[in-house]
Amino acid sequence: MKLKDMVTISSGSIKFEEQNNPENSLKKVLLVNAVNLSDLGVLELGLEGDGAHVAKSVYVTEELYHSKGLKAGDILFMSRGSNLRAGIVREIDTEHALIPSQNFLVIRAGDKILPEVIVAYLNSEKGQAELDALCTGAALRHISLSKMKEFQIDLPEKAIQTQIATLFLKNVEVLQSLTQLYQQQERTFEAVTYQLFNEGK
Repeated sequence: MKLKDMVTISSGSIKFEEQNNPENSLKKVLLVNAVNLSDLGVLELGLEGDGAHVAKSVYVTEELYHSKGLKAGDILFMSRGSNLRAGIVREIDTEHALIPSQNFLVIRAGDKILPEVIVAYLNSEKGQAELDALCTGAALRHISLSKMKEFQIDLPEKAIQTQIATLFLKNVEVLQSLTQLYQQQERTFEAVTYQLFNEGK
């Protein structure tokens, strides 16, 4: 089934201000960019000082936020660049006011398909191969909004969709835990070896 028959797709935001002008009554939001989209299919919204995944604060009109603001369950698809991939906006992400950068297409699932199913498919080996076939441009790959609407996804039964969604979320949880364990082990190793080297002086 064509994606346009199951979802709505829109382009990302393009108009924002770097600084607030009190006269304009602008709203402070986080601008979601490619760096915030993890390979696991979820957002990583580091705030200032949190390292590589910092989400930039910008200012937009209330009108733009109303039309472009992200909601839980929205899918961000990176439609240009070397790594075309999708990520889901989770409930925890919406603790912040978020808008997507212009490099994203925003996919909002309807009643026919769960958003986790779309993300899992687009990021799968099969999905990536089909996306590659739609790409234009050699140096900078790109998939247009119109082409994305025509993208075909086999629609699983609801019970299968629920299984896929559960597996998707569990996979994210497990791999994030492993990443944290890996980082903790690295820090422990560095601290212990540093101490031992100093003791040996």
